[in-house]
Amino acid sequence: MIHEIRIANYRSIRDELHLDFRVPADAPELLRFRPSPADPNVKLPSVIGFFGANASGKTNILRALTDALNFIKYSVTSHNNNEIRFFNPFFSPEGLNHPTLISAQFDAPFGTDGKSSLMEYSLEFDNQGKTFPTQVLSESLFHITEGERKTIIDRRVGSPTFTSSEFSLRQDSEILAAARPECSVISTLAHWNNTFAKQLLQWIGGLQTNQVGHHRNGVPASMAEEWIRYYVDNPEQLERLNHELQTIDVGISHLEFIQSPQKIFPVFTHKGLNRPLLFEDESSGTRQFTHLFPQLDYVLSCGSVAVIDELDSDLHPELTQEIIRWFQSDERNPHGAQLLFTSNNPVHLNELELEKVFFVEKDQTGNTTAFGAKDIEGLSREDNLFRHYLSGALGALPRIG
Repeated sequence: MIHEIRIANYRSIRDELHLDFRVPADAPELLRFRPSPADPNVKLPSVIGFFGANASGKTNILRALTDALNFIKYSVTSHNNNEIRFFNPFFSPEGLNHPTLISAQFDAPFGTDGKSSLMEYSLEFDNQGKTFPTQVLSESLFHITEGERKTIIDRRVGSPTFTSSEFSLRQDSEILAAARPECSVISTLAHWNNTFAKQLLQWIGGLQTNQVGHHRNGVPASMAEEWIRYYVDNPEQLERLNHELQTIDVGISHLEFIQSPQKIFPVFTHKGLNRPLLFEDESSGTRQFTHLFPQLDYVLSCGSVAVIDELDSDLHPELTQEIIRWFQSDERNPHGAQLLFTSNNPVHLNELELEKVFFVEKDQTGNTTAFGAKDIEGLSREDNLFRHYLSGALGALPRIG
């Protein structure tokens, strides 16, 4: 689960943004607040929603997290002429010449016993007046227990890279010295089959997101081959999808796959129709739900994290709220999975407590700010967030006219 995020000089986020997701100690005991796997005394929301006007920067908050994790996973195999893509600074003279910072605290397995620990990963880039940074200023990973921080990785420009004993490396290792300035040390070590680095990548790979590159990963006219293959190779998940399609009652009895000499076709059988429909003939909402379901089902099955931009895109509000309820249910979410999502539909505020809601605004200088509903003075748990938000009392509304 994600405990907190810090972001500075990243896209529309100019000034450092600190988002603390931990539930205050004086909050009531609710089943929807889950104990941290690393520290049962810390409670975290199973669902965190970001609300605000279009272009306020909601997507950028989630992208900072997913871009940092993708940097760890893929940077050693990316070849971008020494540019570190996607990490644009705030486009101002000051932003182009200041570092970009992304940092997060999260629960993750640490050590051979697989027990969860609180970890902190921090990444800082040198922009040097360019649209994309070209080198890592610093990269660090800490293990935090009882307030004590043990350094796992410490990499800084101009200094030798330090790695803890878990990596089983000499400090003068040629692999550490060979890490390229535009690549992650963790990515580099995993590329060279370092066991502990590969364990870290395995955990990171469990995070599921629909953010890919510059865009949200929409659903193409025909399902991508990897998604078809996933359902074909995982019949138990296809069975669960069909159960959900029947539960939400969109007139579909089941999805199945037909093999032709050239390819595999996904087809939907509808109640009352004498022939199935191809995937591209289905509504955008059905395609979107079918596309998202494997990611959501996966994190619910293993207790990972889903980061979904525009969760309600093409989906009926009732269906979106049903997905939110999955993560808030002990029965559906027994392993403490966490959902971070953005939405433009305030009706979902009716499903969320104060601790699960963050509002996002952009000021007149173009800088994105965000604040938790729990931090709004005078706002009580009994207040109707939906009504207060639409009245303008909470901010983060579009300015029209």
